[in-house]
Amino acid sequence: MVRGMKIVTTIALSLIWLNGLTPQEVRAEDAAPKQAPEQGPLARQICVILQKFHYNHQKLNDEISKRLFKEMFKLLDKEKKYFLKSDHDQFLKWETGLDDALLKMDLSFVDQLKETYVQRVTERLDEMPSLLRQPMDFTIKESYETNGDKKDYAIDQNDLNERWRKLLKYQVLIRKIAKDRSNLMAREKKTNEEIMTEIHERILKSYDRIRRYALRRRAPKLGELFLDNLARVFDPHSAYFSPSDYENFNISMKLSLEGIGAALTSKDGYTKVVRIIPGGPADQQGILQPEDVILEVAQGAEEAVNVVDMDLDEVVHLIRGKSKTEVRLTVRPASGTEDSQRIITIIRGKVKLESSSAKSTILEYGEGAVKRKFGLIKVPSFYRDFNAKKKPTITAAGIKQKILGRSSASDVADLLRDLKGKDVSGIIIDLRRNGGGSLPDAIQMAGLFIEQGPMVQVRNLGGQVSGEDDPDPGIVYDGPMLVLIDQLSASASEIFAAAMQDYKRSIIVGHRKTHGKGTVQTIVNLDRFLRPKATQPKTGALKLTISKFYRITGHSTQLRGVSPDIIIPGLYDGIKVGEESLDYALPWDTIKPADYKEWSKPLPDKKNLSDNFQRRIAGNPYFKNLIAQSKVVERNRNETVLTLNEKDYIAKNMKSRKITKEG
Repeated sequence: MVRGMKIVTTIALSLIWLNGLTPQEVRAEDAAPKQAPEQGPLARQICVILQKFHYNHQKLNDEISKRLFKEMFKLLDKEKKYFLKSDHDQFLKWETGLDDALLKMDLSFVDQLKETYVQRVTERLDEMPSLLRQPMDFTIKESYETNGDKKDYAIDQNDLNERWRKLLKYQVLIRKIAKDRSNLMAREKKTNEEIMTEIHERILKSYDRIRRYALRRRAPKLGELFLDNLARVFDPHSAYFSPSDYENFNISMKLSLEGIGAALTSKDGYTKVVRIIPGGPADQQGILQPEDVILEVAQGAEEAVNVVDMDLDEVVHLIRGKSKTEVRLTVRPASGTEDSQRIITIIRGKVKLESSSAKSTILEYGEGAVKRKFGLIKVPSFYRDFNAKKKPTITAAGIKQKILGRSSASDVADLLRDLKGKDVSGIIIDLRRNGGGSLPDAIQMAGLFIEQGPMVQVRNLGGQVSGEDDPDPGIVYDGPMLVLIDQLSASASEIFAAAMQDYKRSIIVGHRKTHGKGTVQTIVNLDRFLRPKATQPKTGALKLTISKFYRITGHSTQLRGVSPDIIIPGLYDGIKVGEESLDYALPWDTIKPADYKEWSKPLPDKKNLSDNFQRRIAGNPYFKNLIAQSKVVERNRNETVLTLNEKDYIAKNMKSRKITKEG
């Protein structure tokens, strides 16, 4: 068995021991009633597992307590529009005491916070209709701060009313601008009174849904959300899955999942697209893009549901559905302005392996006798059929397990052989938007381009370092090559690109850096510890970080990712994207370099290539506009104080709209 598979097998055996259930227990689970687990003992067990098995060996202390305290208030009131300062202050006694309370199985903080949250939400949303009916003057100079981190809690009810007055005025303004624009193009014109009535009705319905969601779903789930935040303050990839969330997680890992094919995240109350899944409906349509913000979701011709401030699992539930059904997303594009929205209609479907597999094409450059051909291989993910049978074969290096099923490495090997037969001058491996996948396949694919050697190093929570080597001493392609990356190239993609860069085997070209996810997670089924009888309620699962990836140079891919040799301007260059945008991300560090030998054939001068490229794109209209759009994205992300003056708002966004249209 190759070294790359030993870790996979060891982890699998460990999980069988940790999570293993007898067939009788599995059948009993299916028949067991769905009850809520007792959260005091559950909280303490999660604390024990996190402290003992998390990679960082972080102890449950006052620092963790402060993080958890902060995240709970951000979860419930990130814009500081519900709680008063006196509410926040009365809970300060818990700020450094949550660690002690958790170990004592005391969750009274959650109960008290829920009671206050329900009271304040009810008060605010009862008051909202009267505030909305107040006259709004869009000609005066006024502004609204949208970032809750930049303002304190309201002192009293009058202060809170003023905050809500501006919030509602902003929400009316952006809708008014959009409707006025549509009204100009309409055959039958609407009066200003009709437009404002429609806007008020839409906002009232939106807040009615927010009320129902906050009181009927978020408040009852506050205990589960507290446990999830407990895991996430250790690092952003650790999490607690309630029994229902764990079931959804398992469903999402299956190829038969039906939806639109987009990975989503939640930040500051907004649902944002992280990446588009290769081969999925959204990818095939080509309109929805990473960093787009989803504001509303509608089923077919039904009325849209506002998903601002809605938990991510609820948004996913609305978007997910049966194949061949229609979902409509109201989206604010990443490159658009605050008032720019579009409705994207997507027909749900399945992500098919054939649609997301590696594919090749030939690019021709030059004219006449100097025309040259280059092979481009697009690898959307590192996939593998883990259920495929294996056939032992005897090679010069010994016994090797040959996988008979489909895999990205074997597909790329076939494509390379085909392109070599067509006499290409070089190969381009396109890993843009490749979020990772099978680590053994990334290692095996890298081995197609070098003879042998280590590809990545892995350090576990005990500090032991193991190297993952090229499993095959052979080489499929030894000619010139280039690797394309962007900020969405993550995990296994970063390992492949880093290996090619460190061996000096390839030129790396792309955006300023890759995603920067250099950690490994595992799932621990908590039923193993807290559910001695199958008739008792399920307890869910804990995802926690257990290992870290390192390049063969000893540098971690965590946080910093892989920086290209030649930088191509990107839409998100001015903002933090990927691991660096996540709170509590593990730091970058180094270990001892592996023993490896660089590629024998020298690469072209990287600095000369980079300088020539920058000169060529300096006057290129496409790149000039892309850089301008990037500045719009950066401004929209960083500029949180928005004018409530209609004339100023329109004038400010005209230039941005023009740039976006030109792009």
